[in-house]
Amino acid sequence: MTTTMPEPARRARTGLPILVLVLITPLLAELAWGSTPLQYLYAFPIFVLMYGTGTLLVRELVRRTGRGWPSILLLGLAYGIIEEGVVLQSFFSPQIYEAPDWGARFFGVNLVYAITISIYHMIFSVALPIQLTELFFPATRHVPYLRTRGLILTIAGFVLGLAAVRFTVPPSIDPGFNASPTALAGCAIVIAGLALLALRILPPRADSTVPGARTPAPFSVALIAAALTVPAIFLPATAMGILLDPIRSTSDAVFVATALVVPTATVIVALALIRRWTRSRDWSDLHRTALVTGAFVAHTLVGMTYFVKGDPVALVFLSICAVAELTLGIVLYRVVARRATIPEDARHVKA
Repeated sequence: MTTTMPEPARRARTGLPILVLVLITPLLAELAWGSTPLQYLYAFPIFVLMYGTGTLLVRELVRRTGRGWPSILLLGLAYGIIEEGVVLQSFFSPQIYEAPDWGARFFGVNLVYAITISIYHMIFSVALPIQLTELFFPATRHVPYLRTRGLILTIAGFVLGLAAVRFTVPPSIDPGFNASPTALAGCAIVIAGLALLALRILPPRADSTVPGARTPAPFSVALIAAALTVPAIFLPATAMGILLDPIRSTSDAVFVATALVVPTATVIVALALIRRWTRSRDWSDLHRTALVTGAFVAHTLVGMTYFVKGDPVALVFLSICAVAELTLGIVLYRVVARRATIPEDARHVKA
C-alpha cells in the first residue's frame, strides 16, 4: 500500500521535492549530457515542461497506484517513445540527428537509434532523476506529490512542452517530414501496452529481502554503474562507427548486430544486478547514492565523446558538469551516511 500522511503535512513536504525533480531532470538528462549546446539555453523552460513534468507524471502515476521501480522503468520507456517516436519522430526520420547512420533502418525505423535512445530516456530522463530526488527527500519517498489540481496542471504542462518541442525542433532539423499514421499508431499501441503493464498488471511494490543475498560496497556499486553505463549508451552510437570503421566496409552486419545487442544486453545485466542487490539486507541509501553518482558521471563523460566535436566551450561545460555531479554525489553520500546514524525514533520526529 502507498504510504499516506495528513494532507496539510503532505503538501508542505512535497513542494520542494516537486521543484527539485522538475529542474534536475532536464539539467541532467539534457544539459549534462551535452545534446543541447549552451547557445540554446534559452530553451530550458521548454525542457522543464517536457522532461520535468513528464518525469513527475511518471512518478505520480506509479506512487498513486502503489507500484515500484519496474513500473517506473516501463513508464520511462513509454516516455522515450512519446518524445522520440511521436513528438520528434526521430525513430522514423531519414535525417534528424543522423539517426539512420546509427544502423539497422528496417521498414522505416531507425532501429539502433530507437533502442539506444529509449534506453537512455528510461534511465537518465526518468529513473535516475526520480531516485536522486527521493534520496534528497526520503520522508516522502513513497508518497504521491500531487493533489488532483496539481496532477491536472502537470499533465497540461507536459502536453504543452511536447507541443512546443514538436512545432520547433523537427521543422528546424528535418522540415517537411511527418511519420506515417501507421508508425504513429504503432507507437501509441506500444505506449498503451507499457502503461497497462506498469500500472495494472505488475503487482504493487513489495519490499522483500532474500537470505544470503549480498551487496558490494558502495564504491564498487559506483564503479559497476559507471562501467555498465558506457556500453549501454556509447557503443551503439555513431562514434562506434569510427571504432569499427576498418571492418564496416566488409561486414556492416557485425556493426549492426553489435549495436543492437550491446545496449540491450547491458541493461539486462544491470537490472539483474540491481534486483539482486536490492534484495539484500545490506542495500541502503548509501548504495543508491553510489549507483546514481556512478551512472551520471559516466553518462556525462560519454556525452563528451558525442557532442564536444572540437568545441572548447562544450568541453569545459561538460567537464564542469562531470565534476559537479561527482561533488554532489560525494556530498549526498556524506549526508546519507550522517542521516543513517540518527536513531529511528529521532528521525521520525525530524521528518
